[in-house]
Amino acid sequence: MKSAHRVARTSLLLSLGSAIRFFEGTASLSDQRAHDARKHLKEARAALRVLRPELGDSVYRRENRVFRDASRAISPLRDAKAQVDVLTAIRDRYPYDLPCAGLAPLENSLRGKLERTRGRVRTSAPVLHRTMQSLKRSRQRLRSITRKQKAPTVGKGLRRIYAQARKSFAIAKNKPTPVLLHDWRKKTKYLYNAVKALDVRKRSRSGVVGTRAYRLGSWLGEEHDLVLLSHELRPAANHLSPSVRHALKTAIDHRRTRLQKKAFRLGKKVYADRPKKTIDRV
Repeated sequence: MKSAHRVARTSLLLSLGSAIRFFEGTASLSDQRAHDARKHLKEARAALRVLRPELGDSVYRRENRVFRDASRAISPLRDAKAQVDVLTAIRDRYPYDLPCAGLAPLENSLRGKLERTRGRVRTSAPVLHRTMQSLKRSRQRLRSITRKQKAPTVGKGLRRIYAQARKSFAIAKNKPTPVLLHDWRKKTKYLYNAVKALDVRKRSRSGVVGTRAYRLGSWLGEEHDLVLLSHELRPAANHLSPSVRHALKTAIDHRRTRLQKKAFRLGKKVYADRPKKTIDRV
């Protein structure tokens, strides 16, 4: 059986390689390719965090900065697409309160923003090409990671990720602002991807935490997208009638409240215990 260290290292390089492939052919970078590239970058960053105790802080920060900048290069496309998708989702969830005709001006505005964002991404192909080259150089550096088995440090990295997510949960629970909820979401996604990177058994303590963290991340991700959608409700920006704007705001607030309640209930289970008691030795 492979050691946890080797599994994490393999996951890091595979995720990074997959992200690089999605950056190739940047002139035709689609919404789905951008989404997949960001997903693999998140997986790579999580694996990097798991290996942080071995790599050291300076190496970790250098490579994490490369991954972060690459993700930011395509984030506007993801965010613009998410706005269209979340509007469709909330309209389908509250069909009697939110008629399609009434929301048409906002939908047209969001689709126009998505098209403009796609255009900017296409014209920024040279920037994305340089980003891809930075990722390739990072992969080459990371291939030199020692192959020695250091399972205790891998476990230390996972426990550190769990501890950070647990702390973020406690802060958000005491003060559930959009910023703090978003920070909790990011750290929870890191936790899920870190567990995934180690390929732990689903029924182990770490595996259960990973499964629950995935569900948490999905709920908190929808909550975050609804926050961004609410920013589009400025009267001058969307041409919605006052009644439709009020109905949409009410629906957004109602859905966000439900998502937060579900997230905090599950978060209480996920983060009930301290890292050493929750995370298996890997």
